[in-house]
Amino acid sequence: MNKVTEQNLTVLGNAIELSARLIMAVAGEAVSNTVNGQKIPPATMKSAISATIQRRLTKDQGVV
Repeated sequence: MNKVTEQNLTVLGNAIELSARLIMAVAGEAVSNTVNGQKIPPATMKSAISATIQRRLTKDQGVV
C-alpha cells in the first residue's frame, strides 16, 4: 500500500470513529444507539457513517 493511501485510510478511519462518538455524545443514549427500539452496536453505526462518507465522496467525484 502506498503512503498516500495509508494516510487516507487513517484519516477516514479517524473521521468515522469521531463521527460515531460525536453522534452518541450529542444525541444521547436513547437516540443514538437504537433503531426501532432495538439497540445497535457501535460497529453498525460506524458502518452507516462509512457508507454515507463513501456515497458523498463518490457523488462529488461525478461517479454517481
